[in-house]
Order: sequence, then structure tokens, then C-alpha cells
Amino acid sequence: MYRTSGRFDEVFQQTLPWMVGLLALLIVLLFAAHWLRTRFRDDSEDPDAQRDKMLLEYRELQRQGNLTDVEFRSIQERLLKSPPAADSADSDDQVNLNGPPRP
Repeated sequence: MYRTSGRFDEVFQQTLPWMVGLLALLIVLLFAAHWLRTRFRDDSEDPDAQRDKMLLEYRELQRQGNLTDVEFRSIQERLLKSPPAADSADSDDQVNLNGPPRP
């Protein structure tokens, strides 16, 4: 019984550095993967591409008859005039989906 316990301790002591090294390598690889994923995700959020995509979606709504030509032109003008990174909720340049302001 003591020999088995001694053998286990011997094997454990021999493999412990490898286990620690592999764990450290795994942690480094996880951080690298997270960094790469974050970097490429941020690059894919191009404001101009988002604006173009919105224009295409509105064009499709117009084609289907859900938007009139006047409504589409109004939305198009607002999107093209607005700065590409208009993220604030109280911005005056945001697209008003309810149509032109009423007097």
C-alpha cells in the first residue's frame, strides 16, 4: 500500500511541472484569442458600412411599397448628412423613423 502511494507521489512530482506549464500555455492562448476576437470585432463595426446597410434596407422597404419616395428621400438625406458615428440618443441628426417633423 505504501509503495503505490510512493509511486503516485513520484509520478505526480514528475508531471506537475508539465501540468503547470500546459495550464499557463492555455491561459496565454485564451487571452490571445480574446484579444484577436475583440480587435476584429471592433474593425467590423464600420459606421459607413452600417449607414450603407441601413440605406439598402430602406431602399428595399421602398421597393416593397412600405415607404413612399418622399419618405425614402428624407431618410436618405438625413443618413447622408449625419456624422457616421452618431451614437448619442439626444442627437439632432438622428433619423426620425416617424417621418418629417410636424408643425
